[in-house]
Amino acid sequence: MISFKQITPKDFNKSYNPKIPKADEIKSFKKEVDIFLSKAQSQKEEEFQKNEINKFLAKVYNYDCNTKGKVDSAIYVEDKAQVLIEVKSLNNNLEFPKSQDNPLSKALYESILYFLREHEGENNNSIKHIILCNPCEFYIFKADAFRIFLKDKEIENFYKNCDKNKGVDTSTNTFYKGLESYLKTNFDKTLEYTYFRLDSNLSEEALSAIYTLLSPQVLLDQKNIIDANTLNKGFYEELLYILGLQEVSENGKSGGKILITPSTTKNTLSDAIRQTYPKLDDEAIFTLITTWNNRLLFLRLLESMLLSCNHIQKPFLSTQKIANFSHLSRLFFGVLAKKQENRNEEDIKLFGSIPYLNSSLFDRIPLEYEGKEIGLLASNQLTIFPRSILKKDERFKNKDSLFLLDYLFEFLHAYDFTTTAKDIQDDTKQNYDLLINSAVLGLVFEKLNGYKEGSFYTPSFITSYMCKESITQAVIEKFNSTFGWECDTLEELQDEMLAKGYAKNKESYLATLLSIRICDPAVGSGHFLVSALNEMIKICYDLRLIKSLTESSLSLDNDEILIYTQGKIHQYIKPTSQQQQTHQIQVELFHLKKSIIENCLFGVDI
Repeated sequence: MISFKQITPKDFNKSYNPKIPKADEIKSFKKEVDIFLSKAQSQKEEEFQKNEINKFLAKVYNYDCNTKGKVDSAIYVEDKAQVLIEVKSLNNNLEFPKSQDNPLSKALYESILYFLREHEGENNNSIKHIILCNPCEFYIFKADAFRIFLKDKEIENFYKNCDKNKGVDTSTNTFYKGLESYLKTNFDKTLEYTYFRLDSNLSEEALSAIYTLLSPQVLLDQKNIIDANTLNKGFYEELLYILGLQEVSENGKSGGKILITPSTTKNTLSDAIRQTYPKLDDEAIFTLITTWNNRLLFLRLLESMLLSCNHIQKPFLSTQKIANFSHLSRLFFGVLAKKQENRNEEDIKLFGSIPYLNSSLFDRIPLEYEGKEIGLLASNQLTIFPRSILKKDERFKNKDSLFLLDYLFEFLHAYDFTTTAKDIQDDTKQNYDLLINSAVLGLVFEKLNGYKEGSFYTPSFITSYMCKESITQAVIEKFNSTFGWECDTLEELQDEMLAKGYAKNKESYLATLLSIRICDPAVGSGHFLVSALNEMIKICYDLRLIKSLTESSLSLDNDEILIYTQGKIHQYIKPTSQQQQTHQIQVELFHLKKSIIENCLFGVDI
């Protein structure tokens, strides 16, 4: 007999990495839900209720909803059906599922036939989801989940008898009766779906999950192309200002190539370099600026991570710890570039337990070997940027200027450099405009470091899509060739692995995965490699090869790996015990990432 696996809308959404809705979007959605429920229940006719469902989806999401042959409704994209909707009236209890735990019903049998017709008869491979609903209850299935019906010989015969006139009785009722009997007796597959009920008393968290579930990001599997970096233009502009740089159009013409040149603003970083080293040309000044900027942004990211896991208790990028540029130079070369046992006592006292970074980022560049060091710069009063984020802080509302180093630290601390539990509440992002993640830093690095070569930052939705499509297929082919399987999807791969036994074969499965070789196609700033690493982690999770995450969920969002345990976002803190779950997760992920980087990824940015 067919079995069903119901997952929550929140968990169903995670595989699509949708943008988390804002509070005002949820408020507006609740209003539309209340209006819809009132209208849809005002009349009992199925046609009326179907039209109200179409109007609701069109109004909230601007969907193109219409009938599709015998299908009650469909969501179209460029005249092609991508979501099939089977609607029943609220009083049609005979043909609609009687329990949220068991979708078996005439509505399901009809939707299976319509899916087969789209796939086999219309050659439509664009179907993304199938929905069974009345105005209050919705069952949603991935089209990939319905593929279990495509591959079954018995169901194929039912379909041929019905639509290909290859049987004695070609009526649809015969198809439905035969399918019902077969699904209830001899069909041993599992069908996954999500379910929700609309009413006027839903919590904000439930509304958020439903709003996201019905959005194009999920139903149409449209990629979220709004990277966090596009929401942080203010960060980039003010950073350029502090660094003493400006963007200008080549030859002064609008629409021409954008160049980054030193500005004429006094007491910026470029001006401080020019005052200290007057013989340096613009090229050398720019080299120093980009080198020091890269280090500072990386340190702010490191500081944020150390604070979030309680490795340190106070920020170290502050004028209390780093009173001048000389102290900053000591942090670069006396602390971060040296192991704890090789540091002098004064640096240990000043910077405490900041870890050693085995990174070339803190190796001196040729100009620094020549004596052009940051430690000799002066930190003078710099006029605050007219549109500065600091103006939102009461401490700076009436200030016109700050010392350069103090300004730089305060500016960096005005933004969040890691996503923690406080950033996501009730499935709603709280500070999206203040979040500076790896996508933002990648854009900044690429703009500053690659402007001369004309290179550009490739957004995460592009690199993530490239990696998901190519690596998933490579993994399936690798497992098929290694074990003699005939899988088409990761779900089928997982079924085979489960059938053969996870416990005794896990090492073999993981070794097979780590034998994949991925070469960076040079799409910009090493971003492909970041996405490739994340996608490999996600595939490991999907194939149940990460032991510590068996009771957690993992998803990818804007180059970040988000882990939820018992409905709460995973946040690593310094463990009190080696057996602590958050620590076990962190240790396993660290070693897995290390293995993937060492075995699978190849490129100049490794």
